[in-house]
Amino acid sequence: MALQPAAFRANPARRQSTRTYVYGPTLTKHLGLTTKPENFKQHLDYYSKNFDFISCAELLDGVRLPKKPLLITFDDAYSSVLDIAGPLLKSHKAPSVFFVNAASVQGGFLPIDNVLSLASEILGFARVHRMLDVAESEVLSVGELIARVFSDMNTSKIREAKRTLCEAIGESEAAVRRASKLFLAGDRLKEAGLIAMDIGNHTSSHSFLRHLDWDELNAEVGNARAELQRLSGARVDYFSVPYGNLCDATRNVLDVVRSTNHRATFLGHAKSNMFRPASDIYYRVSPRDSKVDRLPWMLSAAPILRTARDFFRSTRNAIQAHRAAHA
Repeated sequence: MALQPAAFRANPARRQSTRTYVYGPTLTKHLGLTTKPENFKQHLDYYSKNFDFISCAELLDGVRLPKKPLLITFDDAYSSVLDIAGPLLKSHKAPSVFFVNAASVQGGFLPIDNVLSLASEILGFARVHRMLDVAESEVLSVGELIARVFSDMNTSKIREAKRTLCEAIGESEAAVRRASKLFLAGDRLKEAGLIAMDIGNHTSSHSFLRHLDWDELNAEVGNARAELQRLSGARVDYFSVPYGNLCDATRNVLDVVRSTNHRATFLGHAKSNMFRPASDIYYRVSPRDSKVDRLPWMLSAAPILRTARDFFRSTRNAIQAHRAAHA
C-alpha cells in the first residue's frame, strides 16, 4: 500500500527544512528535464550566496546543520553530469549525489523515457500515439505519456512497447544507446569521488516500482546497489525512486530499500522537508532550466504552500469519506 498524504508529520528533532534539489541532464530533448550549463552555473552562483552546501552524509549523520542547508542531486546516468556539471560543482565546492541506474551504464540498455523521446523526434508524436494506441488529445508531451500511460504498465508491457518503438526507428536498443552518447560507461563512476559526488542507487532499469513483486524489487534495488558499489568502488547508501512519485514508495518498496542498507530515500513532489512521510524520506525540488529570479519562489515559498495544499486536500477527503461511511 502506498504511503498516504495524510501521513505528513513534522520531525521534532529536525524541524529545519533542508532544501534538496534534483537536476536533470543537460543534453536531453523532449523530456522537459534539461538544464542548460549556463543556467546551472547561475543557479550555483545563487546558491553559494544564499545557502550552505551540504553532503548527504552531513544531512543524515546528525551533525548540526548550517542555517540554510542545501543538497544537490542528479538522477539517471547521463555523462553530462560528470562532464558539464562536475567542473561547475567542483569550482563552487558543492558536494552532491548522483543517482545512477545500474543497467544504463552497462551496455545495451536504454530507459523507456529516452526511447520515447527519440521515437517522438524521428517518427513524430502523432505516429507514436497511434503505435501505443493512445488518443492524441489525452497526452501532450513525452512526460505526460510516461506519467499517465506508462505508469499503469507492468514491466513486460513496457519492454514490449520499447521493442516496438525501436523496430519502428529501425535500430536495436543497444544501437540507439550507442548512437545517443548520453550515458556514462560504468568505469567512469569512480570519477565522481574526485568531485565530492556520492553515487546513489536509482534502481537497475528505472522501473515503476509500484508494479513489482518482492523478488523483482530485490533485483531492481538490492542487486543494483551491489553493482553500483562494484563499479564505483564506494558505498552506495542513498536511494532515489524512479520518477520521484510517492505512489512508487509502497510499503514493500520501502521495506526492500531499508533492508538493503540504504539510509535515505528521495522523492520528487517539491514539498517542504519539514513535513515528510518518514524520517528517512526526503522531497526534492527540480528547478530545471528556470531563471535565477524564479529560484526564491520555487525553492522556499512554493514547497511550503504545496505541502499545506496537499494536507488540507487529504484532510477534506478523509472527512468526506468518514461522512459517506456513516451516512
